[in-house]
Amino acid sequence: RTSLWAQSLQLDMSDDSLCRDVYHLWKMTRLSNISVSVETTDLLKNLRTRYKLVLLTNGESQVQWEKIRQCDIEKLFDAIVVSGDTEWEKPDSRIFVYACQLIGVQCENAVMVGDSLNTDIQGASNADLLCSIWFCPSANSEAPNNDWKAMYRIQALMQLPDILTQLDKQIEKGQT
Repeated sequence: RTSLWAQSLQLDMSDDSLCRDVYHLWKMTRLSNISVSVETTDLLKNLRTRYKLVLLTNGESQVQWEKIRQCDIEKLFDAIVVSGDTEWEKPDSRIFVYACQLIGVQCENAVMVGDSLNTDIQGASNADLLCSIWFCPSANSEAPNNDWKAMYRIQALMQLPDILTQLDKQIEKGQT
């Protein structure tokens, strides 16, 4: 990462101490500003009493795990899959299959909640998951014109319990 800072700052890499210092400051600042709200933490705790939860994220292993640990969310999930720890990344169906295998759930019984149509929702479709839910907090965001359509779109994570309850009822009636 220091080489990226050197390029961005147009610095000579012969003395990379400035780049290391800048990177360290950036990293510490970034990590100190990452958090998960109490509402989201409570939601995940409540959902976990009814469902198995997986955190599935793309990215370099060390960077993603630093963020996960900073937010202290490991205990909120039954499994955590970081693409940098595997051979695949979203939207490759194999990473979704792997995540489902970790928690003993068939893909056709799994739901993906994600904020990216191109990785989360496309990947859910690629892996033939039961349902995909696009988390898009901005009311003004239009879904891009692509083939990846979520079954649901939510603007607030607190909408999840109602949607999951609807899905549960549909499953009970054999309507999915």
